[in-house]
Amino acid sequence: MKLTKNLFLLCCLGLTTMLYAEQKRIMVMSDLHVLDTTLFDAQNTAPLLNDVKLGEHSAELLDSAVSYILASNPNYVLIPGDLSYNGEKASHLYVATKLAEIEANGISVYVVPGNHDVNNSSAKTYVSGKGQPTETITDMEFESIYGEFGYNEAVKTLDEGTDSMSYMAYLNKDIALIAVNSTVYKTNTGALTTGVLTFIKECAQEATKSGHNNLLLMSHHMIMNHVDDQSLLDPNHVGNQTEGYPALDEVYQALEEAQIHAVFTGHTHINSIAHLPQQSGDLYDISTGSLCAYASPIRTCVLETSTGDMTISSREITKYHAKEMDRISVLAQGAIRSASQKGTAAIAAFRTKIEAIPFIGPILAKDIPNPTEAELRQTIWDNMGKDLQKALQDFSRGDEDVYYADSTAYKNMLQATENFVLNFLGPELGAMLLAMDDQTIRSFTGGLDIKQFFASLYFNFVTINDEQVHTADASCTTLSDVNVQASQPSDIEDIETLKPVIKFIRDNQLMINVQGCTYTAAGQVLR
Repeated sequence: MKLTKNLFLLCCLGLTTMLYAEQKRIMVMSDLHVLDTTLFDAQNTAPLLNDVKLGEHSAELLDSAVSYILASNPNYVLIPGDLSYNGEKASHLYVATKLAEIEANGISVYVVPGNHDVNNSSAKTYVSGKGQPTETITDMEFESIYGEFGYNEAVKTLDEGTDSMSYMAYLNKDIALIAVNSTVYKTNTGALTTGVLTFIKECAQEATKSGHNNLLLMSHHMIMNHVDDQSLLDPNHVGNQTEGYPALDEVYQALEEAQIHAVFTGHTHINSIAHLPQQSGDLYDISTGSLCAYASPIRTCVLETSTGDMTISSREITKYHAKEMDRISVLAQGAIRSASQKGTAAIAAFRTKIEAIPFIGPILAKDIPNPTEAELRQTIWDNMGKDLQKALQDFSRGDEDVYYADSTAYKNMLQATENFVLNFLGPELGAMLLAMDDQTIRSFTGGLDIKQFFASLYFNFVTINDEQVHTADASCTTLSDVNVQASQPSDIEDIETLKPVIKFIRDNQLMINVQGCTYTAAGQVLR
C-alpha cells in the first residue's frame, strides 16, 4: 500500500489474481440525508439550522452528485445507507427517482439502509415552521422502493426477523457485492448480527464457487476505529459494540474466513480509511462522508479485477462548504453543551477526592473551580472552541490516508484538550489529572473519565440526536452570556510542600508531572 503525492491510495486488497486485466470504476456516496422539498418551507428553514445535515439543500446536493456521476460514467454506484433525512417516505421516493436517472444511463446502483431510513419516529414535515410527524416506511417498503437498486438483482437474500434488507448481487462475472443491513432498529445501534455474519460467509462461498473472486462488502456502520479510542468514546460510531452481539474480533474472523478485504461504510460523516492486518490479507474499512454535510464528498474507486488492487480518490461538492462549516460551529457548541452537563458533577467529585488527601488536599482543592453548567460550557468554549471547530472540520473532510489518528487535526485536538485541563485546573492538578490512568480518574470523578470527557467533544457532533438538535436554545449559538475566567495557577511552588501528594501518588501507583519534575510510582524525581 502506498500514498501518492496526489493523495491516491493504492489498496492492495489481496483478491485472487485472474488471467486477464480489467478495470471497473465504482463511485460511492453516503449519508445523503435527503429531505424532500415538499416537507419544508424554503422561506422558513429555521427548524433545520441546528443540524449537521443541510436538509434545506440536500435535494440540490443530490442533484449535483447525480450530474457528477453521469459525467464521470462509472460502472457502479454504491450508497451505504441513510438515504433519507429521517426516514420520510416522500424523501425516499424522491431519492429513488434520482437513482433511476443514474441507472437510465447504464450505471448500476446498489443501496443498503442506514439507521435513519426505516421505522423512524423522527420523520417529520417542517412546512408549518416546526416539526410535525409525517409518514415513514417499513423494511419491506424500503426493499420495494429501492428494488431496482440491488434487491431485484439479488442472487441471495436474508429476510429473517431483524436480519432483513441484506442481499448479494453479482456486479459482473468477477465482482460480488454483499450488501448487509447493520442497523439494529430497536436500539438504534449498529451490529453485524450472528445471522448476518453467517449470511456473509455463505455468500462468499457461493460467489467464489461461481468465479466471483473480487468480494466487496457494504454496510452502514463502520467496523473499525478510525481514530484512537473511537469506540470507547462513543460505541455508536463503530458497529458491534453492544452487548448481545458478536464482538468485533468475531466480525474480523468471519470476514477473514470469507476472504473479504474491502468494506464500504458511512454513518459517521467522515471521509476516512482504516485497515486491519490479517494473515490472509489486510482488511480495509472505507468510510465515506455525508453528501449533505461538510465536505460533501464522492469517492471514486478503480478496481483492477485481475489483481484486486484498488485506487481510491475523493472529490467534493463545494457549493455549500461555507454553510456546512457554519453548522460545524453550531455542532461544536452543541457538543460542549452536552459534555458540560456531565462535567460539573465530575469536577465536584474530583474536588471531594482531592480534599481527602492528607495535609495538602484542602490546599489544592481550594483552587479547583466550582462552575455552574453554563459557566463550564462557556469556559470550555473560550479555551478550545476554535480548536474544536477546526478539528471537526478537518476530521469530517478526512483524506485517503489510512488511520486518521495519525492526522495533524486529531493531534491538535488532543493538545487543545490537554491545554484546557491545565488552564482550567492549574498546572499542578491539571498535570496530575492528565497523567492518571483511566481507572484512577474514574475513581476521582464519580465514574467519569475526564480525559475521555474532554476528548469526546471531538466525536459528539455526529451523535447528537434529533431531539437535542431541534430543542437547542438560542444561547447555544453564541455562548456569550457568561464570562468566566480560567482558574489561576496554584501558589504552591515548594516541592517539599508536595510530599504528601508524592506519597499519595506512590501509594496509588500513579505517574504525574508537576513543575517540570516527574514523580514515578517509586517516588523518584527525574530532572
